[in-house]
Amino acid sequence: MPDTTDPYRIPAGPELDLRIHKEIFHQSDTSDVPPYSTDESFGKKVLRQMRSDRRRSFKTGETNIRNETWYFARYGTDPSTSTEVLSQSMTLSICRLALVISSHD
Repeated sequence: MPDTTDPYRIPAGPELDLRIHKEIFHQSDTSDVPPYSTDESFGKKVLRQMRSDRRRSFKTGETNIRNETWYFARYGTDPSTSTEVLSQSMTLSICRLALVISSHD
């Protein structure tokens, strides 16, 4: 049965890491799943993987919302067709975006 967790809201942690490991990196060995959603170096690895698999551009950055810093990851440049994800960490935003994009394939 497919996982129906909303990729826009999935929290950082083992469940998200496992999904990234399987769906983005196509790994079946789940004995040693890296902390993709909480470790910056693994988050960058996810972003590199997405960039190598896609034609459209990716952009990451930060913004202020109600005096709090939030991080975004965006796929595409056209405002009408871009996909953007926000969260309280850059690695979480990257991982969420990866799942959103992979769910549309």
